[in-house]
Amino acid sequence: KRPAVALDHALTFDVPGAGFAEPAFAAISSRTGSECHGVLYTISPLDWLRLCASEAVPVAYVPAFLTVECYDGRRVEAVSLQAAPGLPRRRGGTDEPRPSARYLSLLRDGAAEAGLAPVWLEYLDR
Repeated sequence: KRPAVALDHALTFDVPGAGFAEPAFAAISSRTGSECHGVLYTISPLDWLRLCASEAVPVAYVPAFLTVECYDGRRVEAVSLQAAPGLPRRRGGTDEPRPSARYLSLLRDGAAEAGLAPVWLEYLDR
């Protein structure tokens, strides 16, 4: 696993969740001037199929093919997940609902454990 950043992409919470318990799930979205930090994993084709099945691809998500910059400076091709076209985007009068505290805590804990940049950890704390 390798820490990396996707330039001109943002972490968004525009995949509708399950009511108040999990109001929104994370995705990556193209956004000029933003950055989204994460961890690169190499997985088998079978594990990719399992991941897609568990994340409701293509109903909730679709693959996002992008070039990312590893923290060591290398640029590599990667695949992430973005919200599927046609998902409802407005719920509760907001464009992007906040994720649950539990879900956000999982993202924060994983980012810290993976050694993602302090600026990203601060961003997740906001």
